[in-house]
Parts: sequence; structure tokens; C-alpha cells
Amino acid sequence: MRNPLSKTVICLGLTITGVVSVLFCSSRYEQLGNVASTIFGVLGISLAIIPFMIAIWSSMAAVGYARLCAGKGLIARWHITAEQWDRFRAFDAIRAAQDLALRNDLHIRRLTPPAGVDVLVGRRQLIVDGSYHSLRRLGNPSLRHVYWLPAPADPECLEFALEYARSRGGTLNLSLRLPVPAHARTDGMRVFEHYNAIVSPSKPWNENSTSLRNRVGR
Repeated sequence: MRNPLSKTVICLGLTITGVVSVLFCSSRYEQLGNVASTIFGVLGISLAIIPFMIAIWSSMAAVGYARLCAGKGLIARWHITAEQWDRFRAFDAIRAAQDLALRNDLHIRRLTPPAGVDVLVGRRQLIVDGSYHSLRRLGNPSLRHVYWLPAPADPECLEFALEYARSRGGTLNLSLRLPVPAHARTDGMRVFEHYNAIVSPSKPWNENSTSLRNRVGR
């Protein structure tokens, strides 16, 4: 999620607008008439409830974003140059086309930032290019697996398998993929080991194991 604080403010504003609309319809029921009051009342209720639910979600993300930026719970950080990010984008497009579940949950901007991209990783969340993502076993999305992608990934990548619960039942599987440049490999491995211990506490990992993503299937 990008700009969670801004989304929270906007959604709260829409919620207030919805509440005001419902109150207005209630107080002007006779003037508006039954049909108009019902239509505007339903729209007002929808405008009050849906943005409010989004505001709760985005406010939690805003708190997590601020805490991680302040260094609380931070376990690793690295910088990706514009040239490295362009190479990652090319690999990411190929990877995402292989399977629907490999589509990247990270919304990659169409234009690469000239200054490159910063990555901050915490114990239960991360920020990539200003986009905040929660990584928890129990949550929505739910973190199912973590993989290390060696060559042909360029740079090497971390890939988190996520599972979203749908409101109408069923699940949606996506991946959260981010590059780890050579200079940040030690940091990347520390992140991998941290999350691997969360999703596979009984399976210690080493670089010769089949946790390398290009050796396993979904």
C-alpha cells in the first residue's frame, strides 16, 4: 500500500460525508420523497461503511509504516540503483507471466525513480519504493512461504508467497517479489532466514537446500 496515511485521511473524509448524507436524508425525508430518500440513504450508508473499513486497514498500515521508517523492528535495509531496478523489472515481468500465483503484489511504478529504490524490512512488514506490505502468518494476506531466487534472477530476489482470503469465499494467491543486489546479499539472507523461521520453524535452511525457488514448484 502506497501513502497509507493519505488513504486514511481520504477514507475518513468519505465516511464523514456518508454519515452527513444519511442524517440529511433522515431530516429531509418528506421533502425528498420516499424514492429519493431511499436512494441517497443507501448511497450514504455505503459511503460511510466501506471507506471506514478501508480507513481502519490503512491506519494500521500507516502506523506500521511510520514505525518501520523510524527504525522500530528494522532488521535490514538496502538501496537498489535505477539500473538494478530496471533489470529486476525485466525479470519480474517474465516471472509474473509464468503463473497467476507469481504475479507480484508489489505495484511497480511505470517509471523507474532516477535515484533508485530503498528497501526497509522489519520483523513483520517491509517497505519497497514507499509501498508498505504486511508479512504475517495470521493475517490477510497470509504469509505462506518465502523463497530465495538465484540466477537467472538479476539481481537475486526474495519472493514471499501470499494468500488473500476473499470476502465471497476462496483465496487469491500472489507473490511479493523484491531484488537483493550483490552488495546487500548478507542483509537479504538475514531477512530470508528470519521469515523462513516463521513459515517453516522445523525446517532449518541452508544455501544447498531446495528452498531455492527455481528448484521447486508451487
